[in-house]
Amino acid sequence: MGRHLLKFALYRSGALAAYHRMRNRRALTVAMFHRVLARSDPRAAAADWTWTVSDEFFAACLWFFVKHYHVIAIQDLLDSLTGRELPERPLLITFDDGWADIEEYAAPLLRQMNLPSVVFVIAEAVGGREPWSETVRRLWRSEETRPLVGQAVGDATGLKSIDTFEQLRSAIDSLSRLDPEIRRALTDKLRERSTVRDEMLSLDQLSSLSSSGCAIGSHGLTHASIPLAPDPWRELHESRRMLNRMLANGARSPEVFSFPNGRYNADSIRLAGEAGYACVFTSESYLNSIPGRQPGPLVFGRIYIGPGYADSNGRLREEELATGLFLRPVVSAGAVCEDA
Repeated sequence: MGRHLLKFALYRSGALAAYHRMRNRRALTVAMFHRVLARSDPRAAAADWTWTVSDEFFAACLWFFVKHYHVIAIQDLLDSLTGRELPERPLLITFDDGWADIEEYAAPLLRQMNLPSVVFVIAEAVGGREPWSETVRRLWRSEETRPLVGQAVGDATGLKSIDTFEQLRSAIDSLSRLDPEIRRALTDKLRERSTVRDEMLSLDQLSSLSSSGCAIGSHGLTHASIPLAPDPWRELHESRRMLNRMLANGARSPEVFSFPNGRYNADSIRLAGEAGYACVFTSESYLNSIPGRQPGPLVFGRIYIGPGYADSNGRLREEELATGLFLRPVVSAGAVCEDA
């Protein structure tokens, strides 16, 4: 029996779900998304579908979550740190960056099913264009504009070439180290070659999300990687202060932070605690043991859910998602990787 057929048989028989109910009873699953778009949307052509899912795929994921988990709000997790018990098999839905399509496509589906979520927003990107790192990645993906990216980033950072994905990651890291004004000037010049315009949440959309069950967490001020940023404290502290000013009707951004570009270290976590965050979220793919009463900041892994769980027609393969979630290792919340 092929590997896929075995997964299919184990899931359809109910054996895998039964194992999940027993094994992950006291494990927190944090699902991570970035963008949700209809394939007919004009923005779909320029979107990076490595980090984008269709609205139909996302809706199928929500039904899967309801079937196998108890979906919780970020406040439920924060309350658990002071003694309140979480339900069995809790799952938290998160989004990174703060794309406008989250309010347009994901939020209505979440509301239909009465499900909460948390959107980690780049504070300076609200009402504006895509994050600078996305501009670099998107223009690099095009053979026509890749030389332009190499020249501009090379001039600013001293990198000789950006020919591979690993070199692209190094370029993003190098740009994170730059003064924000220098980086902004560089990416504004690159955007002159771009037809992409305002794609991030507007102020009105931000408040709409906040009032409809989506908590607004911080994803940094500029999307620079915290361990590399010239002023990591400002990225951590000013971002939440800015979001609180933007939110309407006295709403507040909860004390939660998602590390931009998935980069963090022990100093990042220490600074996050000093900035008042109780929970910080990484891009490391593991389940989290439910922490119970203890001080923060606690570090939580998340599992990215993207096109890898879809079939050739873009439909969710439930057996793939089940094995991808149910069988992940469980790590104690708060475990720190020094060089992540």
